[in-house]
Formats: sequence, C-alpha cells, structure tokens
Amino acid sequence: MKRHILFTAGLALALLGRIHAQIYIATGGGNTIGVYNFDGSVINASLITGLNNPYGVAVSGTDLYVANYNAGIGKYTTSGATVNAAFITGLNAPTGVEVSGTDLYVANFNGHTIGKYTTAGATLGAPFITDGVYYPYNAVVSGSTLYVLDNDNTTNGRVGVYDATTGATINTSLISGLGGPSGIAVSGGYIYVSRFNEGLVGKYDAVTGATVNATFISGLNHPFGIAVSGSDLYVSNFYDNKIGLYNAITGAAINASLITGVSALGIAVVAIPEPSTYAMLAGLAGLIVAIGRRRSAGFGFAPARTIGHQGKDSSK
Repeated sequence: MKRHILFTAGLALALLGRIHAQIYIATGGGNTIGVYNFDGSVINASLITGLNNPYGVAVSGTDLYVANYNAGIGKYTTSGATVNAAFITGLNAPTGVEVSGTDLYVANFNGHTIGKYTTAGATLGAPFITDGVYYPYNAVVSGSTLYVLDNDNTTNGRVGVYDATTGATINTSLISGLGGPSGIAVSGGYIYVSRFNEGLVGKYDAVTGATVNATFISGLNHPFGIAVSGSDLYVSNFYDNKIGLYNAITGAAINASLITGVSALGIAVVAIPEPSTYAMLAGLAGLIVAIGRRRSAGFGFAPARTIGHQGKDSSK
C-alpha cells in the first residue's frame, strides 16, 4: 500500500514537474530573438536573426511578434520561421508590442501613439490612443484594461490606464513621477515598473496606483525589460548583460544571473504547457493521489499489486 501511495504521488509530481516556462529575449544590439528554458539554459540564442533593433517581443500560442525599432512589427512562429517580417509597417520607432486574444497593441514611440491591430494584421485603430501619450514605451493588457508606460527620460514618466476595447481614457497618470521607466508588467493586482535611470523596479497597486514599494528591487544596472509568470519576476539588467529572476511577492533574488551574456530590451515569458493544460494536469494529478489514498484506506478497492525482486508478484 505504501508503495502504491509513493507511486501515485510520484506520478503526480512527474506530471506537474513538466510545468515550466520558456523565456524569449529581444536583444537590440544583437538584432536577435533568443529563447531559453526557465532555468536559464539556452534553447536557441539565435532563434530569429537579421532583425532591426528589436525592442519588444510578445508570444501567443505558436505566434511570435517583434517590435523592430527601425522596421515595424514582424510576425514569426515560436520555432523561428518567418511568417511576415513586415507584418505591420508605417510606424515610427515601435518599442513595445502586446497580444491579447486576437488583438495586437503597439507602442509607437516617436509617433506618440498606441496602435491597435488584429493578429491577422488588420488595423483597428492607428492611432488607437493619443490622450496623455507622449513617448510610449510599452503597453500591457490585464482583463479589459490597457496599461500604457510613457517615458520622457526625466522624472516625469508615468503609467496611464485605458479601456482595452474602446481606447477610452480612464486615468492618464495612474502612476507618475517615474524616472526613465522602460518596462512594465501587470499580474496579481500589481503593476511592476523597471526604472532605467534609477536602477530599480517599483511595485504598485494596479487599481489605485498606490505605491506598494518604490524600491521593490534595487541595486540594478539600468533595468529594462520585465515580465511576470506566476510568482516569478524576470528583469533585464541591461548594462550588466543579464536577466535576473526574483520573487514577485517579496522582491527577493532567486537568481540575479539567471541568464548572462545578453543585453535584453524586451522579455516575454510563456508557461509550458499553457494554463489550461496545466489545470488539466493538476486535476489529473489530484485525482490520482485521491484514488491512491482511498485504496490505501481500504475503501472497497483491491490492494495494489506490486512487482518485487526477480519479477515476483509481492502482493500474493
């Protein structure tokens, strides 16, 4: 019986142990997109090459979108194949790209706008948002809300909030007074902002904009890209050429040098498998454990048959 419990528990852990993340990194100087495992090991440091100063990267399913500062938005597969290198053109220094369902949002840095498109490339709004947008670095969606990170390279950087469907303004300065903000992530009711000029990451309430901790992570060397997956927070320490991993709840460093040798501008983290698959596996694992417990308690189930040494049935 004990062996059976260990077997079922082990199987459950094996199922859940497959849950991890892949990290996609846009390296502006290298003009590449690289992909790495959750533990920092390299999958392919040159998954996509020949780009033109990529700042932002976003992933949805098997589709990967790149914001090329000098060349618009390109569309690729997560295996690195080119779908359309000139997927969206006519932009003015795009620095951020965000995908939500079938909607694609683009931060048009020198165009002073946020554009909205479909994942098929159709224009929904160009511009989609202009109110309160000066130099938008990135935009992220959480639910029906679009958060826009605006950077003017002084201490007047801010986060504005808009309706993701209509583009209607909710608050152009939910968070203000940021010094050179360069990256934004929203998760679990919190906004995380990397502050390039100040060498830190701040944490804020996603509804009120109230400061939770303005120096949530400090001592960084010009942080840029930032991404959250569950309780993990990934930060590009740009001038140190590395990606650090931190606890999104406490800010504690898990591995400040998770990935080294990369000057990352944009980061996208994708759970493998995706959340729906994870939920299915977690439910299956729980069912296996429950059955194992019922069997061990003798609730009308036959005892587990285990094979001992030399292939002998030890249950007899």
